[in-house]
Amino acid sequence: MKKYIYLTISLFWSAVLTGQTLYSSRHDSIPATGSIFTLKASPYRGNIQWQSSTDAKTWSDLAGQTNSQVSIPSSTEAFYRARITDSSCFVTYTDSAVVLLPRTQNITINPTSLTGTALLKSDSVSYSYNAAGSTTVKPGTILLNTDSVSGIRVVSGTQQKGDTITVQTTQGTMADLFVNQSFKLSTAAASNAQGIKGLTGAQLSRALTDADGFIHPAAVIDNNPSASKAKSTTTQTDNIPLVSFGKDFSGETIYSNSNLLLQFSSGYYNFNSELKCEFQFEQLKFDLSKLKITGGALKRFSFYTDPDVTGIDAKLVLLAQASGAAEFEKEKILAKNVFNKSFKFPVGEIPVWMDVSMDLMAKVAGEISSELSVTGGASASAHLKLGATYQNGVWTPDTAFVKTFTLEGPTLTGKANQKLQVEVYPHISVKFYKIIGPYLDIAPYTREEMNLSISGNYDFGMYGGTNARLGINVGAFDKNVYDWNHEFNLKEKELYRMPKKLKLLSGDNQEGTAGVALTNPIVLRALDSKDNPLTNYPVNIKSLTGTAADKVLTTDANGEVQVKWTLDNIEGDQKLEAYLQDGKDLKISTADTIIHAKICECTKNYGTFTDPRDGHVYKTITIGTQTWMAENLAYLPVAASSPTVGSETTANAGKPFYYVYDLAKYGVLYNWYAALTAAPAGWHLPSDAEWTTLSTYLGGDVVSGGKLKSSTGWYSPNTGATNSSCFSALPGGARGSNGLTNAGNYGYWWSSTEINTDYAWFRNLYCYYGYLNRYDYSKYIGFSVRCVRD
Repeated sequence: MKKYIYLTISLFWSAVLTGQTLYSSRHDSIPATGSIFTLKASPYRGNIQWQSSTDAKTWSDLAGQTNSQVSIPSSTEAFYRARITDSSCFVTYTDSAVVLLPRTQNITINPTSLTGTALLKSDSVSYSYNAAGSTTVKPGTILLNTDSVSGIRVVSGTQQKGDTITVQTTQGTMADLFVNQSFKLSTAAASNAQGIKGLTGAQLSRALTDADGFIHPAAVIDNNPSASKAKSTTTQTDNIPLVSFGKDFSGETIYSNSNLLLQFSSGYYNFNSELKCEFQFEQLKFDLSKLKITGGALKRFSFYTDPDVTGIDAKLVLLAQASGAAEFEKEKILAKNVFNKSFKFPVGEIPVWMDVSMDLMAKVAGEISSELSVTGGASASAHLKLGATYQNGVWTPDTAFVKTFTLEGPTLTGKANQKLQVEVYPHISVKFYKIIGPYLDIAPYTREEMNLSISGNYDFGMYGGTNARLGINVGAFDKNVYDWNHEFNLKEKELYRMPKKLKLLSGDNQEGTAGVALTNPIVLRALDSKDNPLTNYPVNIKSLTGTAADKVLTTDANGEVQVKWTLDNIEGDQKLEAYLQDGKDLKISTADTIIHAKICECTKNYGTFTDPRDGHVYKTITIGTQTWMAENLAYLPVAASSPTVGSETTANAGKPFYYVYDLAKYGVLYNWYAALTAAPAGWHLPSDAEWTTLSTYLGGDVVSGGKLKSSTGWYSPNTGATNSSCFSALPGGARGSNGLTNAGNYGYWWSSTEINTDYAWFRNLYCYYGYLNRYDYSKYIGFSVRCVRD
């Protein structure tokens, strides 16, 4: 029976080689002595023979090693066991021990001092040295220039030819440099970094803090000090700047040809950020299944912008002018190297080199089918976290975004099918040791879209959003981790749309007579998303019941259309639908408007009277013992065909006065003198007593007002209005020395009963109350008139 207990000595690359003793029991220990590994078997019976193997499968006897212990030179690495034979039993074996000797030390060595002699020449793969001395360079040695930015090279082998030693290398990664370490890199400030010995204030003004709170002072190299740069958004001092820049590109042309111009009428991009990278590398271990040292690989990696600091402030207002069809896609560098610096961060004894560079880019794509001129866009500001985390073989995007967009414009002329999107963004590239690492784009954009149908419907929309692109080439960190890239859209917002909706201004919920056009036309207004009226825009009218004069109307200069609607002879709710269509002739469902009306219950009770003086036809209604006109008097004598519109004065005392502002709806306003003689033959101005008779029949002043008021045509709330009397009172207001007042809120009607030389009785109704009021007032004021039959 065999028993295996694997004992592993893993002296990590940064460890010092010393003697070590292994026993076949995990619980024994002997202090290390010299550079010899001593293995000793537990007490046994019989003969012993030590054996070794390089793969734990094929075993060979160690010549002369037949004692209870064996010493292994430091240059030897293998599996070891003891073969024990005893005449009384089968052959047995001790536990197997795995001895792993230390690899080449992982302290980086500058290529210029690798062999102790001068470097003769080098390229991207090999380094050549004079062969003086007997210095050997072991495979696995890490070459890293600690004095200037350089890549990571790992020695793969050496060749000697004559007096020249050539060292061959392969591309290394950060996993070759860091074992069982976790640290964080950041461009954030460290307030207590000033206390680190040996560095200047400029070097210490920004530093990195790792996961354990250890501060890594940062040195910064400006890679283009003499190049023209975009104006910085921060004051430059000895402090290492944040990753930041500002650029105004107003007037910049992004695309132009014979029939198309795309230009920023105004625009800028300001950016401030702190970039953070977090690393965690595995510990080395021996993999029995693979018979080799594993670990040291990237276990966890995060790259992200700090949401508390990272902010963008941008304005993108684009002028697009087209004189014909065009299709286009263009990317342009607005500013090269707006930021280009190298950061040096020591982590322990190993310097970390991180290059950060940015170009400000603009990208536009779209198509236009015809003549068009549009100026519009948005201002945007945002704070965001954007990044990703790699852990356990899985990439996880990480975003947090708070933004605002403010509409700029638009100004639009012409009609065309159009699709256009423009974005401006800094392309941020981060490299570690000159090996590609993460890259990042944060791109606010505006998008415009117009559709135009053959039938003449069209729509225009403007949107604002932010696109972000993140890519990571992990070859810089670990050869075994796959690259990753992802594109985000961070909450697009509709900034503007036309048409947006129809607004019903008046004419809803009327009562009418079958076969007769409603007294008041339906008035609608087409609006954009900013509630601006749309002129010359088609509004679709569909009679669900009844008949409308037109099926498609075009808005006037106020964005309005008026619809004359005739009701069918049916009971209940009748409906008229008005709606807008977009540039694909699809109904804009959010803008639908349904107008309601019904046959007036009073219709069967109404009579009519035709005034022989002007041919005006009035509805009449019998209430109790009285017959009243169901409309305000609308008569103007020939002498008053141009009614007085000036202010009332005492000079008008005793003189008739007429005023018209909406004859069809409210009739004429008469002063008391005109009212006395305005009624046609067979009718008269009611006395105060006749008004009282009407009110009493309807239940008294407290309730009669609601029964007299029309259920439509009054301002809200039109309290108590039922029009159960079919009197259909409307709020014509009054005309006095201060002009027209209270139309829509109040209705006033004269009586023929005077108080004295200057005053007479009248009745009034109010939209907020359901009762009928009785007051007296100056005879000079202009009120409505309701006639009662003689």
